[in-house]
Amino acid sequence: MRERGRTVNKILDILSIEAPKPLVFGWFHLMWIGILIIAVALTAIFLKRTTKRQNKWIIFAFSLICIVCGVVQQLVYSYHGGEGWSYQWYAFPFQFCATPMYVGIIAAFLPNCKVRKALYGFLAIYGMFGGLCIYIYPEQVFNTDYLFVQIQTMLYHGIIFLMGVYLIMSNRIENKKEFLLGGFSVFLLLVFLAEILNIIAQYTGIADISSFNMVYISPYKTTTLPILPAVQNFSFILFLLVYILAFTLFSHIVFYSIYGLKRRGISFKRKSI
Repeated sequence: MRERGRTVNKILDILSIEAPKPLVFGWFHLMWIGILIIAVALTAIFLKRTTKRQNKWIIFAFSLICIVCGVVQQLVYSYHGGEGWSYQWYAFPFQFCATPMYVGIIAAFLPNCKVRKALYGFLAIYGMFGGLCIYIYPEQVFNTDYLFVQIQTMLYHGIIFLMGVYLIMSNRIENKKEFLLGGFSVFLLLVFLAEILNIIAQYTGIADISSFNMVYISPYKTTTLPILPAVQNFSFILFLLVYILAFTLFSHIVFYSIYGLKRRGISFKRKSI
């Protein structure tokens, strides 16, 4: 057991190597944007026609990679070399961008039903938006010295964006109310669960020793999301409504942009035949 422990510590020592913090629109950021564009093109070309079995394993693979990334990230944050281990509650994996990995792993093995359509709707609308946000402006996630975390966060957010692109391009999601309203219902459920976690953290003392603020909507912490702190200070209920409406609006803008490009592609092919 001791030998295994030493091996794990050595691996974590390697994963905890530090590097300069990347700059927004610096070479590291632009490189990952380029990788994402290539990955989107490959997904649209090679994964637009998949069988039910292939679809299941594609969603599972995407979600599993995200979960592995998340678990290793938790270990890196909690490991402090010779100082031992200490869990960092601020990094608890239930931020908005963490939820697609849970949703995806459940959706992968569900039969074609209303629940799966709702989960697909969340992945292709809200999950895709969450992934794109980090690629547009990653300043908050670039605020780390760990090289692994810098790479992991771009890989992770790229994958949850790709999951949405895949679902659209493979016709697994359509512009229908069972997907749109279902996705919104899943989003509301996850927001509710995040708020429950924030309340539990407050009353157990966890929030006092960390900046525990799941999806940045804790009633006990000031949100770090742009513009919204002023709304939160005025009225918490109004803040929650604005948060939900804003995320829903921008998520749908991203979804319909990708969905529209896909529809134009289909129309173009039909005209050319």
